[in-house]
Amino acid sequence: MNGKKWIQIFIISTLIVTSLLALFNYEIDSLKLVNKKGLVNKNGFIERSTTDLTNNKIIAGLGNYNERFFNKRMFEKFTENKDILVIGASRSLLVRHRNMNKDYTSFYNASVSNAVFGDFLNMIYTYENNLNTLPNNIIISIDPWLFNDGNPENRYLDMMDNFTQMSNKIDENSSVKSNNYLTKYNNIFKIFSLEYLAVNISYLVKAYRSTYKDYYVVDSFDSDTTVAVKEPDGSLHYPQKYNNRPLEEITEEATNWLKTDISQFQNFNKISNKKIFENLIQYLLSKNVNITIKLAPFNPVIYNKLIVKYPLITEVESYITQIANPLKVNIIGSYNPYKYSLNIDDFTDYMHAKEEVINNILNEI
Repeated sequence: MNGKKWIQIFIISTLIVTSLLALFNYEIDSLKLVNKKGLVNKNGFIERSTTDLTNNKIIAGLGNYNERFFNKRMFEKFTENKDILVIGASRSLLVRHRNMNKDYTSFYNASVSNAVFGDFLNMIYTYENNLNTLPNNIIISIDPWLFNDGNPENRYLDMMDNFTQMSNKIDENSSVKSNNYLTKYNNIFKIFSLEYLAVNISYLVKAYRSTYKDYYVVDSFDSDTTVAVKEPDGSLHYPQKYNNRPLEEITEEATNWLKTDISQFQNFNKISNKKIFENLIQYLLSKNVNITIKLAPFNPVIYNKLIVKYPLITEVESYITQIANPLKVNIIGSYNPYKYSLNIDDFTDYMHAKEEVINNILNEI
């Protein structure tokens, strides 16, 4: 068989394998990226779980799911304006309604893992588009890497059209153009990926076990401490094992993390995204929203070395203060753990503080 024939066989085989990969990922689509009526989505995990949460039920066992689409669906089910909304990344997921020191009539925590400004704009756009208004109060939890345009996090692009619309709302001179095609392209690209194949296979393996449940309803947040539990206010409880880790384990993990090329801080050589931050604050103030900016502290076991490795962290905090103070926007917390006399055992890892620490910071509101 000549070389030309081998090349033809290779090309045909590659096309067949790629097509089968895409077809499988499309039909399963466990993260609901493209096929809204796919095999998995017919079971309606997002629909069922958001309905339960809306009906004031506590849900446990949440695993591999798209947090951003989850919150989008929650917002679409809101029928009344919330008194207070929390937006941020994982370091604000423990902010709870019952721990607020003010009597807010209603509350929802819409924080998602590794949130960036694009996620904030998507959330606010979806919320306002559904209710034609915004919450009376918004807590924005801001991590320093939000001001790093080298941060590779881009899951907000799954809702690119919302991001575009909100960008234009907060900035009349915005250069962001509406492009539904970009959103679809981004998701379709994932359909062809081996990474998404692994996600879908993992989902199916779990789903077809007789004992598997994608989530379940519990009576109270401490009914099952072995899994993650989400309260109706959107806040999360991590498995209990994360709160009882040996200090030596946390120290080793923190040290190893600091030695890596931390993705959120890649190429963090200038404070970027100032315009989107300032425009967002001005837009919310123009809508008479009372804003609180929350800064979550880092574990003292790494803080001093972290700010040497990434000195812009302290500059970000100064910049936020510089912008917020003239606008009378309240800032609570700090990236600096020593301002609160925090110790290593006040954290579950190198950056996530325990609930008691967060509650003390919330008292500053």
